[in-house]
Amino acid sequence: MPVGAIHERFIADRNGKMIDIEKLKEFDARRDTDEIKTRIVARIQPHLANEWPAQLAPSVRDAPIQSGIPCPYQHQADAISKAIEGTDKDRPPE
Repeated sequence: MPVGAIHERFIADRNGKMIDIEKLKEFDARRDTDEIKTRIVARIQPHLANEWPAQLAPSVRDAPIQSGIPCPYQHQADAISKAIEGTDKDRPPE
């Protein structure tokens, strides 16, 4: 369950663990005057890359394929390529 997702009287923490909202009162982490808002966020459809980045060593590339993961999501492929190249789209190389 996503962080902050609320199901009846439980809320998900950073690790996805469900916490009883009433228990938060015991630690003064929630008061009766606090307002809890809920909303539903539209799901983002994943986009798969066509293949694993070519720069990966064959043994690294083959391990997930042999485990049933034929290709990464596009954002994963982009991150792998940038890590190998030592670049970041938000920061120029030093």
